[in-house]
This record gives sequence, C-alpha cells and structure tokens, in this order.
Amino acid sequence: MPATLNKIELAFLSATEIAKLIKDRVVTSQEVTEFYLKRIEQYNPKINAIVISLKTDAIERAIAADKALNAGEDWGVLHGVPITVKESFNIKGYKTTVNFKQIKNHVASEDSDVVKKLYDAGAIILGKTNVPTLLSDHQTIGDIYPRGNNPFDINRTVGGSTGGGAAAVAAGLSSLSIGSDIGGSVRIPAHFCGLFSLKTTEKAISKVGHVPPLPKAKGAFDMMSVLGPLARSIDDLELAFELLKEPNIEDEQSQNRNWPKAQKRDIDSYKLAWTTSINKVQAGKETTQLIENLVQKLSQAGVKMEQSLPKIDYQKAEENWGNIFGKVMGQDLPWLIQKIVKLQQAYSYGTRSKGKYIAKGIGVKDQQLTEYLALRQSNIDTFHDFFKAHDFILCPMGVGPAFEHCKKGDSIVVDGEKVDYWDMCLTYAFVANVLGIPALMVPLGTSAEGLPIGLQILGPYCSERDLLHFGRQLMPFIQGFKAPKGFE
Repeated sequence: MPATLNKIELAFLSATEIAKLIKDRVVTSQEVTEFYLKRIEQYNPKINAIVISLKTDAIERAIAADKALNAGEDWGVLHGVPITVKESFNIKGYKTTVNFKQIKNHVASEDSDVVKKLYDAGAIILGKTNVPTLLSDHQTIGDIYPRGNNPFDINRTVGGSTGGGAAAVAAGLSSLSIGSDIGGSVRIPAHFCGLFSLKTTEKAISKVGHVPPLPKAKGAFDMMSVLGPLARSIDDLELAFELLKEPNIEDEQSQNRNWPKAQKRDIDSYKLAWTTSINKVQAGKETTQLIENLVQKLSQAGVKMEQSLPKIDYQKAEENWGNIFGKVMGQDLPWLIQKIVKLQQAYSYGTRSKGKYIAKGIGVKDQQLTEYLALRQSNIDTFHDFFKAHDFILCPMGVGPAFEHCKKGDSIVVDGEKVDYWDMCLTYAFVANVLGIPALMVPLGTSAEGLPIGLQILGPYCSERDLLHFGRQLMPFIQGFKAPKGFE
C-alpha cells in the first residue's frame, strides 16, 4: 500500500472514494481487501459484526478485479471495493440462517437479486453481518451467533436487525453494508452507530433471495419490508440506491415508481415539518435539544420550519403496522404454530401491547385484511397531501442513544424515567414502513456519554433522490460520521 495513503484514513473512506482510488491505480483491490480482512481479524471479536466470512472468495475475487482492471475491463461502480451484506441475503454456497436454529443448516443454492447486482457492479463481499433471531429485535442477539456489540460502547446494543452491518461500517471493517427494514432495521442501527442509512420506498429494491420469507415459504402477501444501505456518507447511499433500485414501473398498490431526478435546491428554499414526539412518545432531553438546536440553525439559514405532523390517528396507524406485520409473519405458519406465536407475541412487546396488534394480524381473514389496507391507504393519502405543502419531516429515531444490553422487553431508562422497550425506537420507525415511504437517517450529534444520536427525515413516495440531495445540504448543520474510539 502506498506510504502516502494513511491506513487509518483508508479504513474510514467511503466506498465511492475507495472505488476511485482503485480505478486511479493508487491502491489495488487486493491491497484494500486484505487490509479490511486484517481489521476484521483484529476488531471483529470485540463487536461480532461479521458472522460468516467470505475471506477466500473475497481475496480471489479481488485478485481477479485487479487483473481485469489491468486488462482495461471496468466491472462497474464498485469495481474491487470490499463491502458486506446482512446475513439474511442469500449468497450461493453459504448459510442463511437469520440466527434461527430451526434453519441453522440452510445453505443458499443461488445468490439473492441484491447480491447479483453487487457482484455485477464489481463488489468484493467480505462477509455476512450479524442479525437477531428472525430479524425481530432492537438488539442483535439470537440462537446461533454471538451477541453484537456497539463499537462506541461494547456494553450497549448495536441495534437491530441490521446491527452487524452498522457495527461493521462504523468500526471500519467494511466500506458499505446492505440491510433490510420492516420496523426500523436499517435506521435504528444507523442511529445507534452514527451512520447514514436509507430506508427505501416500498418495492424500490428486489427482495428475491432475502430471508424471511423462510425457505420453502409459499405466502404471497408482501408489504412494508424494504431493503436499503448503511454507510459513512451520503455519496455511498446514493451509489447503492442507484445500483440496486428497480426500473420505473407501474405500481398498482400505490403510485407510479418514476424515480424523478433530484431538484437541485439550496437549503433556504425548503419548507420542513418537525417533531420530537410521535404517538405520545417524547424524545429524551438530549435528542430533543439536538433537534431543537438544528431547527434554530435551519431557521436562521432561511429554512421555513413548522412544528407539525400530518393529522392521522398515530395510535391506530401503529396498531395497523402490527396487524400487517402479523399477516406478513404468520401467513406460512401451520394453524397450531400460529396459535402459539399469537400467544408469544401478545406477551412480548411491552406495556403498550404492540404484540397484541401483531397477534391480531396472524391468520387474519380477508375481510379484516381489507380493513387494514383501507386504513393504510387513507393514511398514505393524508401524508401525500401534507407533502404537497412540506418537503420533508424531521423527527427522532429513538428516545435516546444506544441502550445497555438487557433482556428483550425490559424497560429502558432515559433521563431517569422508564421507557417501554419497543417505544424506545419502534414508535418512531413504524410510520415509514406502514406507509411505504422513504426515510433518510443522518448522524445528528453526540450524547454527553459520547454516543451517537441520529435524525430521521421522512419524505414522500419515491423521493429518495430529493432526500439525498437535501441530506447533502444539511451537512454543514449536523455532526456527520465520527469514527468510534478504539477502532482507529
């Protein structure tokens, strides 16, 4: 590796920057890949971010990438760049278990659509990242893999369910990671680890080859779950979105997916809505202060700021998220197993009974499902009208920063007060999922204990390009990514 390139700097460069260095022949793909693999060997045991290694394949592919470049071949935007993917994405010849012992020996027979696109663009996949069992927790823990730890404080959660991916990117073990999100799963880990992430519009990216659904599942009902990237920069989110998004098509369930070009606007041209509370869950003092400080700075910069939200019943909308999630989760379960899972859910989601809503959706009949979807569409329409007068909505992603490891369902203490385990983040996350709209996460600031605190930005349907442009305009007003101490 050239002496002029600082190794610590390389660890935290963006995937976009690394791709340019490789194509400009400043470094080779083999050098960068082996550099990251050494960092994984050194640091991964502390945080358990990567649980399935593709080391041999990665080195072989990196060598091939260098040979191809020397022969004048360009594989694509990620030519020779080392990245990671969530354990839930199938890679041919490797296990996909979603940390669930019932399928602990499942080996994928072919690549997922996302992995195919990444390989076609020249990516080097270093490994698959840690997840909670069945991708359903805000802590990364389960039946098979060791617990995922936060690189900013290993005694705290890294988030879920794309927790390992967030830890890998934040700790400089990967330049970019791809995850999935049905209840905050690319946003919550980004919030806890000080990263950028993009929860995409529903059906923006193909989910073929992503688990769940479990192997051999026959269920056809697919709603709310999406795929998206986690990164250290807006540039990398844009690169991943443009690479992975589906073509423009007619979407019978909502609107046309036409992916309009970003409007190149200055910061003072925006009108933004903002809040520090959703469904009566108020953000903690530090999060609230950071958001209010941002609002003040933006107002001074000429941005029109309005403290408001679309007028829907957020309690009913949250219940509806649970109902639809229950339908998605339970559709392939045998009748007896459905009964057991309904009981488990009813007692596992805390004092505000989110599990009760999920249980109600398991095995739901068509007539009731029609009512769920009608409420969903009504709320989508209300948000659509709200976005005609407001560009985006700024809101929290958690009551506070990453919490200490605990038993699933235990209360979390923020500002000396107990917060319901699922209210800690899910109450801020569900809106984007139940409505199918995109959401951008940016690293807003840091708590007094040095823990990252993120900001969620909700946008209208298919507004990813505008969201990313706005994210760039926001950079002078926010902290951005800062590497965790001890991983330099």
